[in-house]
Formats: sequence, C-alpha cells, structure tokens
Amino acid sequence: MPDGPVAHLPGGIGTIYKYLYTSLVSEKSILWVGSSLDDVRLGNTAVNETRDKGRCLMKEKITRSSGNVFQDLGFPSEEAEYLKIRSTLMIHLRKTIDAKGMKQAEAAKLLGVTQPRVSDLYKGKIHLFSIDTLVDMLARVGVHIKLVVGSSKRKLKVA
Repeated sequence: MPDGPVAHLPGGIGTIYKYLYTSLVSEKSILWVGSSLDDVRLGNTAVNETRDKGRCLMKEKITRSSGNVFQDLGFPSEEAEYLKIRSTLMIHLRKTIDAKGMKQAEAAKLLGVTQPRVSDLYKGKIHLFSIDTLVDMLARVGVHIKLVVGSSKRKLKVA
C-alpha cells in the first residue's frame, strides 16, 4: 500500500482506477460524497441513497471535483497529473483489449508480456506500469497516441 493521501483508503489506487474505468465505460460521472473512498459513487446513486420516500434522511456535503481524482485525494499536482495520464492509458488499453474480445492470455501474447502482467493491468495496479510501457502496449494493439500539450491554468508568479 502506498504512503500518502490514499494509504488509509481501502483498495487504494487500484480501487480509484476501477471507478475511473467504470465511469468512462458507463459514461456516468463520479460523485464523491463524504471523506472516504467508501463515499465514491457513480451517477446519481449518492443522491438516491440519502432519500427515503421523498424525505431527505440526511444532508451530505458534495465537493465538486477538480477534474483529477488524484489531485482531489491530496497528491501533489505533478504526481496527480502523472497518475492521471497513466490511469487514462491503462483504461484505454483495457477497453481496447475488451473490444477485441481477447482473453488475458491472448492479450499477453499480443503485448509480449505474461498473463499475470495483463491481470495486473485489469486489477488497476497503476504503480506497476510506466507511461512508456503503456504507450508501447497500446501501439502493439494498434492504438495511436496523440499528445496534446497545454499550459497550466495557474499563473506563474514573477519575483
């Protein structure tokens, strides 16, 4: 389990990856209600769970996401961006494998890795995959990567 912001969360980064993947596949937004990973829900389920026959059972604080779940969890900006890129590449690789209808063993052969390595991908073990490795794997399954670089929204302070 990693040190830092998600060390106390059950499932850690792998569980966050699963929510990101499910959100992209189902095209539902991720709602974070509360303060722990147990409070992450997809779509409107968090709102539904707080109501009983039209009555509001309790008020919950909903915090709008910054657009980067890793930054929302307290990772430094640079590390959060790195994790977001890796998770996005992992999600696209997994979606491509699923779309081709391949089993993990078939995908492993095409990717030039072992089946347990593909299993790690499916389990969201983000710490085991570098950006270079993921780009190479995506190229092997026929996905082309387009890099778009933009400036930071933060203003730089001049001394």
